[in-house]
Amino acid sequence: KLGHYRAAAVDEIASQPVRYAGMQTCVECHPEEAEKKGRSFHRGLACEVCHGPASEHASDPEAKKPFVPRERGACLYCHNYLPSRPTGFPQILEKLHNPMKPCPTCHNPHDPTPPHVPGTCSACHASIARIKAISHHDSLECETCHEASPQHRQDPRSALPKKPTNREF
Repeated sequence: KLGHYRAAAVDEIASQPVRYAGMQTCVECHPEEAEKKGRSFHRGLACEVCHGPASEHASDPEAKKPFVPRERGACLYCHNYLPSRPTGFPQILEKLHNPMKPCPTCHNPHDPTPPHVPGTCSACHASIARIKAISHHDSLECETCHEASPQHRQDPRSALPKKPTNREF
């Protein structure tokens, strides 16, 4: 008994061709890329998210090459600015961030660490900066209230800024 599911659906799904090879298959032939990606912000991202289904490539690597995203739009699926994304998630405003340049010009997709450390907090915290710009806190530097170590600019998730615990400066 399968509850409210159609019993035939299991056989129907099992009969479909396998399209995805899985990340372990990719790692077997591409260990350098896997190691680089494993140390980067993209470490939890499966290869086929960007490169597409790769079972045909895994079966015959010379005859079938995987998709290699080189245009800007591929990265924007995840990194185009959306206010609903968590604060600190790397997002860009497409028209302002190196317009018309493909992302791989500056970022290695397997290790997309920015080529230089962001100069201001608003580079990563744009939505907060926009709210701050219309508040009475506009003239204050972020570090007036938020203690952030220099490491936060290099690796934001490893050294989170401290929020104020009182109203004294």
